[in-house]
Amino acid sequence: MPSPPTNPPKSLSDAARSFAVEQAIATGIAVVDGSGQQTHVNDAFCRMVGCAREELVGARPPFSYWPEESVGEIEAALQLALAGRFPREGLTLTFRRRSGERFPVLLLLTPFIGEGASGCWQATVVDLAVAAAQLKALERSEQLLRTAQEAAHVGVWAFDLATGETWRSPECERLSGLVPGSHPSHEQWLQRVHPDDRHLLDFQHAVPPRAGESFEVEFRIRLDTGEERWLLSRGQMYCDAGGQPARFVGTNLDITERKRTAAELDQYRRELDRRVAESTGLLAERSAQLVRTHFAMDRAGIGIAWNDVSGRFLYVNDEACRQLGYSRDELLQLTVSDVNPQMTPDDFRELAAQMREHGRRFNDQAVHRRKDGSTYPVEVTAYLERADGREQFIAFYNDLTERVRLEQELRASEQRWKFALEATAQGVWDRDIPADKIDYTPRYAEMLGCAVSELGQSIAEVYGSFQATCRICGLTAVRFAI
Repeated sequence: MPSPPTNPPKSLSDAARSFAVEQAIATGIAVVDGSGQQTHVNDAFCRMVGCAREELVGARPPFSYWPEESVGEIEAALQLALAGRFPREGLTLTFRRRSGERFPVLLLLTPFIGEGASGCWQATVVDLAVAAAQLKALERSEQLLRTAQEAAHVGVWAFDLATGETWRSPECERLSGLVPGSHPSHEQWLQRVHPDDRHLLDFQHAVPPRAGESFEVEFRIRLDTGEERWLLSRGQMYCDAGGQPARFVGTNLDITERKRTAAELDQYRRELDRRVAESTGLLAERSAQLVRTHFAMDRAGIGIAWNDVSGRFLYVNDEACRQLGYSRDELLQLTVSDVNPQMTPDDFRELAAQMREHGRRFNDQAVHRRKDGSTYPVEVTAYLERADGREQFIAFYNDLTERVRLEQELRASEQRWKFALEATAQGVWDRDIPADKIDYTPRYAEMLGCAVSELGQSIAEVYGSFQATCRICGLTAVRFAI
């Protein structure tokens, strides 16, 4: 039984002095004097039974909050109290509210001891319905917290520096690969931590942070399956009343997926960097090759030009500019019709249509007109290609001026040679060795007494005609010149 107060209230004025304290608690308090009259109740008791203080103070048993069916049970409890055998832990009884509602209570009776206090009792009443509701709410809150911890993979822990004892929530133990409720010591738990990470969690020997400062560490836990799990521990150090480090409190969060994702991202990043480096190198190589190709095209000894399907120049090299007498910028403002008057825009479009249908290569001779108005013969070889989704002509211009001049000189030389041979008295024949073909001058045929068409075309036939001619004409000497 609780120890009775040594200075019980002697009158209502004494009770009033404790009024402020009584109003601050949620437990109901009622005082009954030796005659059984109820002399005092606090606000919590009034709210509990639903009656005003005026209705309760001065009342005698059976009180209004005693249900008829429980009067005998309550009176028996009072007799136990008078006999000094009231349980220290109290008794569970049933009270009645003003509305008639029955509700369970925990009743504690404490006698007042002292002069003038004989038979006075203080009843302390706890509304078990409210307590049960609060307990249920607490259990529900704990269940929600446990569910949230499990869903978020977050565990709560506390470490006492003085005793070395550790408390862990069920989820905290599960994250460490332990059976919830196993409660291993801190040293036993440390054995599951990766050896390289244990120093991060040695709270007994590590230099603690200052009071109120938080800390954060990442470490690995080795599970019984051999798998490793990454945990993030966040916590704070608290001091005792003397300002000395007393305990650590914190949470553990499963960051295995985050670590795995970060590792995969790092691998992808390295692979991307490698591919970018390769692509950059390849691009640089192709760029250098393009520069070299462009340089070669610009310096090529044949004219090169690109044109769109309307005939507009898109690119010309140095030789094309030299042939036509224009600068590059000037040519890029012109079309094929400006340098080849015989090729109108309609002709150019028709040529493109024919090349699409019959072959994408074109070769012919044309006459180009220079900037100064002069013309020159040219051989044009063009290809119709598709680049960047557009059709383009790639044309090569071969200046035939020198070749035409040489051909003209050759024909003139041949004509002069022909005249010279026909004027001489000697007969001449000429053999093309690769073709095994022989040409004769009319004088040679005349010397043999036949027409040129009757002479042989092979060397064997020529020798045979030599022998026959020598017998008939009495020729005794024939000179050959090679």
